[in-house]
Amino acid sequence: LMYLVNNFPVRAINIDDDELSFDRSWLNRFLKLYKENIFDTKNIPFIFESRVDTIDDGIAKAIKESGCIEIQFGIETGSEILRHSIKKNISNKQIISVFDVCRKYKINTYAYMILGFPEETPETLAETFKFMARIKPRLIRPTYLCPVPGSELYRECKQDGLFKNDITDLKSWNSVPP
Repeated sequence: LMYLVNNFPVRAINIDDDELSFDRSWLNRFLKLYKENIFDTKNIPFIFESRVDTIDDGIAKAIKESGCIEIQFGIETGSEILRHSIKKNISNKQIISVFDVCRKYKINTYAYMILGFPEETPETLAETFKFMARIKPRLIRPTYLCPVPGSELYRECKQDGLFKNDITDLKSWNSVPP
């Protein structure tokens, strides 16, 4: 990071690593070094990805003081049932709490949202939109569910006959009709 900020006209750093906040002691060391060497001396803020269950009031305060301007969270859906079906055992209550803490420290929030769960219904989709309106992220990034070959989700989708084409053939991944 020091090489980048010393040799290029960097205005912000986006750390694309959703495990940055998993190890609290490592994160605290990183925040201290970032603040001392980059934010305090060059005023370059940073953005990073995180799981909701690794952020609390104390760490949010330290993150803000170190120069963080945004945290990107994989919310995926407003339906706890759908979220649990992909083994993401985070409650809506936890999400609301973390988004409120981020607002308290004026940290922008960004929410990834997945569309196309096999069990998704018009009702669960409406639940997701209502939930996004409740948590009020600065930005919502909708994406489509992509069952990766070899994953449990892929096997379930294949078993249920949900694939139109053989998705292991990468040529069939073109979403633009011929």
